[in-house]
Amino acid sequence: MDGLFEIPARGPRAAAPAGVLFAEDFDLPHPEVAPPDAAPPGFTADDLAAAREAAFAEGRGLGLAEAVAQHEAALEAAAGSVAAQLATLRTEARAAADAAAHALAELLLQTLAALFPTLCARHGAAEANAVLAALLPGLGGEPDLILRANPSLLVGLRAELARLDPELAARTECIASEMAAPGDITLRWRHGSATRDAASLWRAVADALAPAGLHLAPLQETAHAR
Repeated sequence: MDGLFEIPARGPRAAAPAGVLFAEDFDLPHPEVAPPDAAPPGFTADDLAAAREAAFAEGRGLGLAEAVAQHEAALEAAAGSVAAQLATLRTEARAAADAAAHALAELLLQTLAALFPTLCARHGAAEANAVLAALLPGLGGEPDLILRANPSLLVGLRAELARLDPELAARTECIASEMAAPGDITLRWRHGSATRDAASLWRAVADALAPAGLHLAPLQETAHAR
């Protein structure tokens, strides 16, 4: 018939014993089946203890290494900070020392500038005589000389000239100059001249000190200044 399918017939069932409803008797005891043998453990208690000790040692080593690394980093940072502070202190100390030395030098120079005219007046004669003694040995053959100096020094210079070279002293014209400061002297001969000028020396010293930042005050103008 269309739309239907055939159900195959069941095979013959095994005949149950007489008086038995089912072929299997559920009242009969089932035979006990022995469980499969359990797999022996792969490690022992000693192995567990050793593993725990190894893990603890490894963890402790890692912790110590991390602590050492942190300690070294902290020491390095502290050393860098101390070095920077020392560099700053060294720079500040050098600047303070330079400023103090500069101020002291300026004070000394100002004091010297105030005392210099007095020193020239007090030691001018010795300075002029020293210049004359240094020049005369090379001027013995000159036909004549012109000596110019402050009136307060001229008498002593004449006497010194006569002592050093009497013949040259006789050929020397001595001129008193009110414009000459004590200690200044000018000696002229036929083809040259020499001058000791305290103001010029002072300016030379000031020019030498200027590059170092030291300023030498100019000498006060006096009646004897050129």
